[in-house]
Amino acid sequence: MKHRILAVLSLVVLAVAAGVVLCRFLGNGRNGAIVAAGTIEVREVVVTAKEYGTLAELAAREGDAVRKGQVLGRLYRPDLEALVRQDREGLARAKSVLEDLRSGPRPQEIREAEAFVKAAETRFGLAQADFVRFSALYAERVIARKEMDDVTARRDLASSDLSAARQRLSLVRSGTRSDVVRAQEAEVRRLEALHRVTLSRVADTVLVSPKDGVVLSKNFEEGEFLPAGAALATVADMSDCWVKIYLPSTVLGRLKIGQEADVRVDSFPGKVFRGRVRTISDRAEFTPRQSLTTEERANLVFAVEIAVENADGALKPGMPADVTLHVD
Repeated sequence: MKHRILAVLSLVVLAVAAGVVLCRFLGNGRNGAIVAAGTIEVREVVVTAKEYGTLAELAAREGDAVRKGQVLGRLYRPDLEALVRQDREGLARAKSVLEDLRSGPRPQEIREAEAFVKAAETRFGLAQADFVRFSALYAERVIARKEMDDVTARRDLASSDLSAARQRLSLVRSGTRSDVVRAQEAEVRRLEALHRVTLSRVADTVLVSPKDGVVLSKNFEEGEFLPAGAALATVADMSDCWVKIYLPSTVLGRLKIGQEADVRVDSFPGKVFRGRVRTISDRAEFTPRQSLTTEERANLVFAVEIAVENADGALKPGMPADVTLHVD
């Protein structure tokens, strides 16, 4: 008997620690009501910073109603602004080079290449004439070997310059090679991708509300430093409102999803808020021990969520609420 009393007391302590409020089942037979107490809850979303930075502007305060996409705060990141300028300058240069490659050689470039060829031909002609004349003199032993070697070297250099000038003219006339154009196109795409990443990071310095709601809390003030991943504020969607109650297994079979419920709060005496059963837990919140008697099984409780209409936002998170479920 002593052990049985201790077991019951332990269950009571566990229920209080878990915030469990047991319900009362009123009536019998086919008509009755389940009355249980709980607390108003709403859907909360934490607005976190993807980038680090100093909070330059805090655009919303606790209790403010905000719309989806509304700015809540802005971070100061001068390094990102400089990176954007650097990306734009590099991209502009790369596009200019690509445009020149695609447009091909200009008439002026062709004329310049042709002039180089003519000049090289003239130099080679003179060098070749010297080579013929000095060869005859060298054969008659009029000039020294060193003079002949110098003339031969000048002739060979002029010949090499003429070949290079002709090759350059051929390349200019044929235009830019396709593989060079493709390589520059790839470079432009790479710089564009880097620029998009930078712009995305800049956009992340502006923190916005992910949905319509009310600012429940803020964690930073203007001028403070926000690390990446830090929570700037918590926004509550007041339209997604519910009460979580705990019911014993003895009445669970009388409930069903969509079943209507009446919700009352102390802040609005006499007013009834309409609700419906949204979820019924498949698992008990606590178990006294492995072997249960028939009486002990009645102590098992299951979480039940009651969705409550709160279009006007009258119900606030944390309000105590009483729920009445009419069952057969």
